Parts: sequence; C-alpha cells; structure tokens
Amino acid sequence: MKVRLFWGIKGYFILKISKEKITKIIDILYNHGITYYIKKHSLSQDEQYDLYISALHYRLICDTFPSIFDDCECSSLKGLPTFFEKIKGRIGLIVGVVLSIFVYVFLSLFVWEVRIVGPQGYDEETVRQTLSQLGLKEGAYLPSLDKDSIASAYLLSSGTMSWMNIYQKGTVIYVQCEPNVSAEKQKDELGAKGANLIATSDAIIEELLIEKGRPTVVKGQVVKAGDLLVSGIYENALGSNFTCAKGQVMGRVGKTFSIFIPYEETVSTIEDHKTEKVVLSIFGREICLFGHRKDNLGDTYQKRTQVYLFQKIRLPIALISYKKTIVAERQIRHSEVEMTELAYQKCHKDITEWLKNNELVAKKVEGEFTNDGFSLTCEITYIENIAETIEFFIK
Repeated sequence: MKVRLFWGIKGYFILKISKEKITKIIDILYNHGITYYIKKHSLSQDEQYDLYISALHYRLICDTFPSIFDDCECSSLKGLPTFFEKIKGRIGLIVGVVLSIFVYVFLSLFVWEVRIVGPQGYDEETVRQTLSQLGLKEGAYLPSLDKDSIASAYLLSSGTMSWMNIYQKGTVIYVQCEPNVSAEKQKDELGAKGANLIATSDAIIEELLIEKGRPTVVKGQVVKAGDLLVSGIYENALGSNFTCAKGQVMGRVGKTFSIFIPYEETVSTIEDHKTEKVVLSIFGREICLFGHRKDNLGDTYQKRTQVYLFQKIRLPIALISYKKTIVAERQIRHSEVEMTELAYQKCHKDITEWLKNNELVAKKVEGEFTNDGFSLTCEITYIENIAETIEFFIK
C-alpha cells in the first residue's frame, strides 16, 4: 500500500508485456531490486501482462537496457504529477480549492451547534437562552470560549442545575447538565414513603386486583370520588406498618354527555398560506432574503429548514420561512339529515375516545329537534380502573 501511494505521488507507468517477454523483464527487475506490480489478463487469443512500475525505476531500466521495452506498449505518465500538469493553466480551479480550504478552516473557528444533553423534566429552551446570554451560542468564537467559566457562571446565576459540564467535539459544543432536586423533595426523600389507592370517580366496585396494600372496599360496594380503596397502612403484631399500595380496582362508571348541532353556524376554513418573510440564518444571525408588509390577518407560524452536508453533517445554516395562515369565516345552514349525521358522528367519536382502554357495558342515546337545532343525549356505562396512587410520607 505504501509503495503504491509513493507511485501515485511520484508518478508511474503501465506497460503491456507479452507472455514470451515477461519472464526476462521480471528477472532484470528482481536482480536490480526494483519494486513492481503485475496484473495478468487475456486479450483475444494472446495472454498479456500489465506491469506497473514507478517513473523513476522505468527511466533507470531504460537507461541501463535501452531496447528492453521496445516492443511493449507503454501508457502515458499517471499519478499526481499529471494532475498538477492538467490544472497548471486553470487558475480559477486552483484559487477555488485554496479559497474553499481557507473558508473551511475559518468557519471551524466558530460554534456550529450547541447540543443539550440531560435527563427529561427541564426546560431546554430556557437553558439555551441562559447559555446564549453567557456567550455560548451558534457563531461563538471557539478559541476565546472559556467553557468551564461559562458552566460555573450558569450554576451560580441560574440555581436550577446541580451540575454542568461543557465540552467540545469539532465545531459542536455539548452541554451535560443535571437539574436540582428541590429542597422540599429532598426533605421528603429523607422520610419514609408509602401510598394509598384513591377512587377517581363515583362507581360500583366490580373487581379488585391488588398486588400490595390493605383493601378497604368489597365487590358491589358503591364508592364516591376521593374514597379510600386500598390503604398503604396496615396493622400487625409489631404495630403499624406501611407500604406503597399497588394494583387495580375495576369499577362500573356512568357518564352522561350532550351534543348540540345548530341549524346555522359559523365555520372557519383555511383559505391560503401566505409567505410573510424568508430569512437565512447563519451562526444564529438572520439575513432577510425577502419579505412583505405585515398585517393583522391570520396567525403567523415558522418553518425552519436546517442545512446538512451530505445529509449527515449539520451546518450552522438554516432557511426560515415565516408564513401566515389566512382563515375565512362563513355561515352554513344544515339540513335535518346533516345535523343528525353530525351529532351521531361526534357521539361515536367521543365514546370511542373515552372507551379506548375501558369496557363498555351499556349505552343509551336519545335525540330531539328543537327550535335552534338538534340535541343528542348519550348515557354510557363502562368499566374502568378507578384507582389512583396517592403518596404519603411518614416522618
């Protein structure tokens, strides 16, 4: 591999040699300690060999044995020297390559991306804003970026993080952080923790599937929302003990809801999406490409398109479009058939949503026309887990 790389830099030739002459040439090369590479191939009926040899050794053999390669077909010089020969007169290409290298080296001195690495349960956007105020953001000058000082300043000014580490990989800055545990939570964790199961709604107990805890209700019992279902405190010979009650309490629950569809109603429809402004964001700095005069019609939303190199390398460049949704309102009038269909469709959708993880027992639907529209009343009975875990602490 190193020999071929050397040939590529210094230049090499490829010679087509017949079967009759290859042995003689190999003997000469071997006796003179010359490195070579042979590739055998068949061309029509004649067996031939491709001999790869460096330009330096080729000229040395030709000077020593002037007629050795007379009947051999020799290629033109290959390798890096021919490349430089080709681009010698193409000043624009040379300038472009040098300029590209300069631009890449220059851009490598700035932060391309800031990535926040941490557990869930904290506001990442707030962390980014605070770090930006401290000087850590896209476009920051890397050589002057004191990562340890920024981390210390953040911990002192914010008070929301117990630990932060900032490190660099290329042009990407990684921020590892650990949110603070509140003083109240730390205090609670010092105490003993247990839990009860409490009813979330009025119901008739159907089944108890208890893993831990002491049941306080039985099958067929009527309970109200907030009643104790399973206690985490129980008595034994040694006194009171506690545990985290765990399990499911299935209850028969009733629910009534109404749906009303008027004869006439105002509906909003999206008429169009208007591009208000397009900006090019480079290192967090926005350059407006074009924009229109703002108005108060519709809601504005943002569409950000991040630029990637080879679909893998994230560049500090993004195209941001500010678009406005144009909404129009119009009056529509429903027929009696349409009102009925709309009401039953909404009723079916609501029941399906409520019973996603529950079992339907009974359903009663009644509808009537009024002076203003169509009213639908639905009563459903279903079975669901009504147990909610409520923790308590014993100091």
